[in-house]
Amino acid sequence: MIKKLAALILTWLLMGIFIAAPVRAQSDSSATLVGQVKDAETGSPLASVNIFLANTMRGAVSNDSGFYALPQVPLGTHELLVSLIGYKPRKYMIRLPAPSEARIDFKLEAKPVELPAVNIVAMSQREWKKNLKRFEKWFWGDVYNAAECKILNPEVLEFEVKKASRIFYATADQPFEIENKTLGYRAEIF
Repeated sequence: MIKKLAALILTWLLMGIFIAAPVRAQSDSSATLVGQVKDAETGSPLASVNIFLANTMRGAVSNDSGFYALPQVPLGTHELLVSLIGYKPRKYMIRLPAPSEARIDFKLEAKPVELPAVNIVAMSQREWKKNLKRFEKWFWGDVYNAAECKILNPEVLEFEVKKASRIFYATADQPFEIENKTLGYRAEIF
């Protein structure tokens, strides 16, 4: 009786080990990317930099010190995209052969965005709201998740419509902030 009980316990223990081994192997099939993003010229840390894997929903944003962490990256070869408004976007091919924490630091080169000068004309609140809706439609486009996109501080935007030439201008005297909770990013447009 004791031998049968011991054999039964041993069988259950071995089954537990064989069942747990594949589960452990599955949980170890990803890596974590960490690093810091800096300005190539000054060496200053860059905040709000978007770091994401191409053709996926996986991404991260650098903090005020330029640090980022991108967990649960599947093993294998990936194209990594790094971008920030006002800087040249960068593409990197990375290979993650084993589950681990891989450190990848980036230096971005400044690329100023120059916009043409515009004249601002006062308009009614109603007309401003109408122009904001128009701007949002053109800014976000007709992508499937445009409804998830939001301008966080629309009050900094000013609009001008030149009816004769059918040109619509939007300006801001300070950065305006955008957010997409579905894709997990928040950015400032300068």
